[in-house]
Amino acid sequence: MTDILSAKKEFLEYIAGLNYKYELSKTITDDYYDPGMMENLEQYKGIYNEKDNVIVLRFEAKGLRYENRTQNLEKLTVGEDIQIVREESNPYNQNNFCIRNKNDSLGCLPAELCNTFAPLYDNGYAVIQESKVSYIEKIKERSRYAKQGVLFIEITVKLRGV
Repeated sequence: MTDILSAKKEFLEYIAGLNYKYELSKTITDDYYDPGMMENLEQYKGIYNEKDNVIVLRFEAKGLRYENRTQNLEKLTVGEDIQIVREESNPYNQNNFCIRNKNDSLGCLPAELCNTFAPLYDNGYAVIQESKVSYIEKIKERSRYAKQGVLFIEITVKLRGV
């Protein structure tokens, strides 16, 4: 149980980091420009409702340059339901979770999130209640120098027994 409590603590620290990014977005002025570092901070979310043991997190999907994922964003809409699929056979990270819609691979959860979430998920202490697209920047909407689109997803997680 100590390992699970430790995993929960790490997961909640990650959630707090997401919330920090959102709070930081409120302090950035319009004239501030730091490409790749401060973009889309307002899209992040990390809320833990301790009473209900429910976590809502919003974060940027990773790996959009692979498997035609940036092109797959063209078919998505904000609010669309997606699936989070556990992918233990991933050769780069055995804690990996993939993001999919009905037909396409859309990316992966950030590695740090996967590493803190997988122990809770695998042992039944965390259940994904809902997952959906929260923000999209399609490649044609971005700078001509952009190499990929941007996808943020929102997940609602229920913690059980911890």
